[in-house]
Amino acid sequence: MQNYPIDLKVNDPLFMQLIENFSTVPQTRKNTASHMRKLVSRTGRSPFYINHDDAKRFYESCIADIHNKTYEPLYIKRIMQSLKSFYQYLYNLSENGYLDITYPCVKYGNPFDHLSVNEDIPDKTEYHEEDIPSMESIDKLLSCCESLNIRTAVCLAFQMAMQINEIVSLKKEDIVDSQYIKLNAVTENGKTFRFLKIPDDLMSKLEQLFQETASRSCEYVIQSNGNKPYSIRGLQSALHKIVKENDIPFNITFSALRKAGIRLILSNGAPPQEVAEYTGVQGRWLSKYEKVPLHLVKDMCSYQNIEIK
Repeated sequence: MQNYPIDLKVNDPLFMQLIENFSTVPQTRKNTASHMRKLVSRTGRSPFYINHDDAKRFYESCIADIHNKTYEPLYIKRIMQSLKSFYQYLYNLSENGYLDITYPCVKYGNPFDHLSVNEDIPDKTEYHEEDIPSMESIDKLLSCCESLNIRTAVCLAFQMAMQINEIVSLKKEDIVDSQYIKLNAVTENGKTFRFLKIPDDLMSKLEQLFQETASRSCEYVIQSNGNKPYSIRGLQSALHKIVKENDIPFNITFSALRKAGIRLILSNGAPPQEVAEYTGVQGRWLSKYEKVPLHLVKDMCSYQNIEIK
């Protein structure tokens, strides 16, 4: 086993050798070293002493950077993902006997593993009119969805503000009492569940979908033609094809549908904290939806597929 001193510094040749072994890509090595220096500077600890509390404090300081407009959200995401990957590499080394398993950075697993970076950090801190499709575009999209699978997926994103990863992983057993969808959630206190009330019209679509797929063995709600669950890329491609073939003005994605759904819920007067709990969006990020103009809600009589109560 390589003897790595516990107080090894980032710039020490031995630690730099670890980074070189971590990645063969020069830019990744350079970025990892830079991110490690930032982590060490802010926590006051050498790399092998970093634990879960240090990782959380560093994460919170990065969130503050976003709010203070010091860094863009995507840059912070890259930092956190980089550190998470590197510390996973160190943990794997300890599992294989190449790093002392008693070191704080590996003793209780990857210190960055409990941070839901992709879910917690948005790509933007403000959304504007051009970021969210109009009701006219969404209404036209629903008219063009001949497949009940795709139409239901669109409704899950728009009406229930679900993320695409939640949609493709949704199982029939997650529909509770024909009234709720049960989703996994991560809070500061650990893993829990969110229960989302299903609108009646959407529940009708789900029941029809269950009838159509009753003879299949697939346990997932949204299924591809091959009796398998859709992949994220596959579902995105199916939606993109509909948008492109029907000349729908806004390049609608599942992310855009979710944004429109959240904005609509807020504009209808729902308390922000309840919206945060329902959508899984951290409360501190909800303000980015509030600056979007209310162009979303116009004459509801003109829509064929959308009913807003």
